[in-house]
Order: sequence, then C-alpha cells, then structure tokens
Amino acid sequence: MYFPHKHIIGSLGTGKTTLGLETDVLHLIYCSVCPLLILDCKGDLAFLQSVHAAARRSGRAFKCFSIGDSFE
Repeated sequence: MYFPHKHIIGSLGTGKTTLGLETDVLHLIYCSVCPLLILDCKGDLAFLQSVHAAARRSGRAFKCFSIGDSFE
C-alpha cells in the first residue's frame, strides 16, 4: 500500500503539481498493478497528458472524465 502525506505550499505556476504529485503518480503507473483513481480538481491539462502518455506506454487502461474541456 502507498499512503504518502504531503503538504506543498507555493504560488501559482511554481510547479507544485509537477514536482509534488506527477512524480508519485508516474511511479505508481510504472511500478504497481493496482488501479489508480486520480482526482484533479484544478484541471491541469499538462498533468493529464503526462499521466495519459505514461499509462499508454505501460499498457494500462486510461479513462478520463471531465466536466470541462474534453481530452483525447
């Protein structure tokens, strides 16, 4: 099981999602077999694209639901 606790503080656009969340998510995509559910309330498109590409490279299914812009 993976239960990290993090508290990341920073101004807008300083890379909090990339440095704090994306690295952990990519590690889990490549190193675990369990399903992942990622809730991104901010709607960071770059983060979503990175996770989608990693899932595709690792042969894992990727499904996205958004109330905003569509993503393919």
